[in-house]
Amino acid sequence: GPTDFHNSIKAHVMATPDAVYRITTLGEAAVRNDCSAIQRLLSGRADPNDHGHRDARRRYTKAMKKTDFETKREAAQAMDDARERLTADLELAKDPGQFFDLQGVSGDDLGLCSPLWLAAHYGHAKCVDLLLNAKANPAWEDDDGTTALHECARWWGHEDITQQLIDGGAPIDAIDGQGETALMCAAAGGYTATVRVLLCAGADATLRTSSTRFGCGYGTAMEIAESELK
Repeated sequence: GPTDFHNSIKAHVMATPDAVYRITTLGEAAVRNDCSAIQRLLSGRADPNDHGHRDARRRYTKAMKKTDFETKREAAQAMDDARERLTADLELAKDPGQFFDLQGVSGDDLGLCSPLWLAAHYGHAKCVDLLLNAKANPAWEDDDGTTALHECARWWGHEDITQQLIDGGAPIDAIDGQGETALMCAAAGGYTATVRVLLCAGADATLRTSSTRFGCGYGTAMEIAESELK
């Protein structure tokens, strides 16, 4: 039952240090569109900007390559603190079996992306609203420089979430690792409604991409749309 499942996850987390970086309960709830779980976690101590404690993991990995004992000790303490935070979040999730499934979602996604980014990617507008109200950072970006706004525009459109993110302070003209803005992404995908939302919010249509993946070369959003939607 849920209690046994809960205990088995706790045991796994405590026994496997790396597990804390592959799983974040708030991110899992965001992926599964479980708003009640998000509310429960946020009302406790869950950090809306937690993305699997990636920075602590990197620090630990880097420290283990050095010989300085104090550096290793501090990095190990950071790992322990991260593990304790996750265990506390598990305690807040009264019935984790509803949304906490090691096999349900990519560990890489959960370990590297913020809950808001994940909620936006999967099109869960109410989850996005809850997280933004909890001061989740709409400007957060993954290792490729992709913000939640890029993710909405590139893959699914999600004009409603695009508006939510803009209202929440997302940087409209942020450029990702591929050299593209959210407007370029939406234009390339043919998401007309999302393009309209971005333009109405002041997105710069004169910017040119530095990406070489489009047929138009280093084009503007309109030139990208013309080349990609023939």
